[in-house]
Amino acid sequence: PLVKSTAFGSIVGLGVGGALEMQRVANREVGRAYNSKTYWAKLELTTYDRFSDEIQSVMSGILEGYITGELIHMNYRNNIEGLCDKRQRFCELLKQFKENNTKFVEEMIAKNKNNDYWHQLDLIYKQINGLEAGYHLWKVQNDIKNTTESQYLSEIFWINVGSEMYNLERILTPDSTTLRYRDHCSAIVKPLADGSDLFVAHNTWSGLETMLRVMKRYSFAFNTVANKTKKIAGHSVSFSSSPGFIFSGDDYYVLSSKLVVQETTNHNYNQSLYQHIRADNILFEFIRNVVANRLADSGKEWTDLFAQYNSGTYNNQFMIVDYKLFKKGTKGYWASYNVPYFKDIYDRSGNAEEYAKLGPFYSYNDTARALIFRRDQSKIVDLKTLFSLMRYNDFKKDPLSECRIYNKVCVPPYSADLSIAARNDLNDVNGKYPIDGWAHRAEGATDAKMTNSSMVEELELLAVSGPTDQQQPPFQWSKSGFKNNHFGQPDSNHVRCLNDFVTAQIAFYARCNQHMCDLQRELSTGANISSIRGHVNDLTSPSDDIKPTLPPGKRYAKALYDYDSKDGTELSLLANEVIIVSQSVDLDADWMQGERGAQKGRVPLAYLEILN
Repeated sequence: PLVKSTAFGSIVGLGVGGALEMQRVANREVGRAYNSKTYWAKLELTTYDRFSDEIQSVMSGILEGYITGELIHMNYRNNIEGLCDKRQRFCELLKQFKENNTKFVEEMIAKNKNNDYWHQLDLIYKQINGLEAGYHLWKVQNDIKNTTESQYLSEIFWINVGSEMYNLERILTPDSTTLRYRDHCSAIVKPLADGSDLFVAHNTWSGLETMLRVMKRYSFAFNTVANKTKKIAGHSVSFSSSPGFIFSGDDYYVLSSKLVVQETTNHNYNQSLYQHIRADNILFEFIRNVVANRLADSGKEWTDLFAQYNSGTYNNQFMIVDYKLFKKGTKGYWASYNVPYFKDIYDRSGNAEEYAKLGPFYSYNDTARALIFRRDQSKIVDLKTLFSLMRYNDFKKDPLSECRIYNKVCVPPYSADLSIAARNDLNDVNGKYPIDGWAHRAEGATDAKMTNSSMVEELELLAVSGPTDQQQPPFQWSKSGFKNNHFGQPDSNHVRCLNDFVTAQIAFYARCNQHMCDLQRELSTGANISSIRGHVNDLTSPSDDIKPTLPPGKRYAKALYDYDSKDGTELSLLANEVIIVSQSVDLDADWMQGERGAQKGRVPLAYLEILN
């Protein structure tokens, strides 16, 4: 292995001659898996075209599986562990279904060796196999035993197919369905009113046990089958994800094809639509998702690719935004929120019948988020106001969060589900809610992601993880009363402090955009080097905009990097935390005395930025 340290973690190369490169920012120590500002772990992985596609796929999986093994194990325990205890028949049928499906896939790959679609299918399965191998190696080294569920599917496959479980249970055991449907996500595509920029934003609605997250960037050196020197359109992708996933799951992707892909989930109430699903004629949804992302160069291509071999599982309303087609002057907006827009889908999936029985909450135009987006989308004038809308939940004061608006009576009269960013944990545990999804549950909007035309060029996005506390108190596991597994998560995601961070990031991107426009104008007029250099010097890191207010009388320092104490005389550090420091005659010039509450110990000066 080739290893070189960086300020962020470590760069790890593994394979013949360094076939792969991975930047691992998440420390293996559980409590340090998250960036302290955003609550995301971060993983970047790059492969090189001097190695075959197959080696790139397998080795990328092995690296990710091994290095993120601890996060994968915690993610599995939080979301899959115990699933088969009361669903043995379903798990046995799913095992057989998956085996038959794998046989179908292998046969199709063998028959279509010169086809890009099936070549990518082969690479996806090899990446999964690599993940399984790398994760297995981590388990062996850490003496982690196999789980009950692993006798049916590998733990990696369980994790990836988890979003499809609700539908698979209805396909395989329609007479015994125990898994509950959850709404997933709010999304908007919004040009600014003056048409100068295009925003794409999304938040995930999910169980709070899912908040172990990884922001990933894959850069694969895959070429097309026909032209070995031409890269596939979606060779690189930045996406919000979770440990062990090869896809997003939310879903939110920024692709090298200049496509941005997001979705909100649609519920299928029509059981008869599952009758034609067989193991030998479908591909699992997460796999079709990855294939479309890799090969498509337009919205039409993405749709055509994704529609093939439809599994009827994890049914979503996808929005494919092609920034190559964006022209300044575009106006309007598109919002999505778990109700089908297209009438044929709305009718065939049984949503029309739900509307007839239960009222306007099941209407695309008149459900809660439709009304709130319609009322507030015009307030989006920049990324800061977009962020505020995607984190919005003022359910006790907003009349559109009152159940009466949807012809229902609740006690109390509102629900924290009826907003852009749900906080079902805040609903009254003894309340009365006529619709199941409105009740008190360990569920809600667990993140927000957004990008614009300048960020897409660099495969960048702004993201925050954790339940909104913009108008509400921060979520805290220890005070919630919920008993869900949440290994690896902090007790509380104090996301309110992220408003300053996101504001700083937004201001930084705005300055970058302005300076790029100025540079372009000056270059076109033959500006001299000194004036151009002035623009570069004006740009500062977004983190420089946030200056902590320090109590007087003591000396403070910010930790630049994580540091693990070597013995009881030292104090461990978490990157970006602020501690009290002092000089000591007992220490040499390279060390200071550090203090965090009741914890004290020496800390290396090279890891500190003295603040006052």
